Amino acid sequence: MPAHVPRRRFWIELMGATLSAGLAIMTFIQPAWIEVILRIEPDGGSGSFEVLLTAGAAVATLTFVALAGIEWRHRLQPAAT
Repeated sequence: MPAHVPRRRFWIELMGATLSAGLAIMTFIQPAWIEVILRIEPDGGSGSFEVLLTAGAAVATLTFVALAGIEWRHRLQPAAT
């Protein structure tokens, strides 16, 4: 029986989940990073952009994790003959 080797798609989805989770965590911990690094205030200082960014990154993380899980389970199923 061949070893389970995930396709490239799995690794891309896993990388997307990692990056979006990092973005969500970073924005949750330090919401003003956008103003500090980019020197812009997209929401005029209200904080609404940061909330939207955190929520969007969290949704992206869950989506990427679900897709990677589907890909992982797909590779575990025996090939149909």
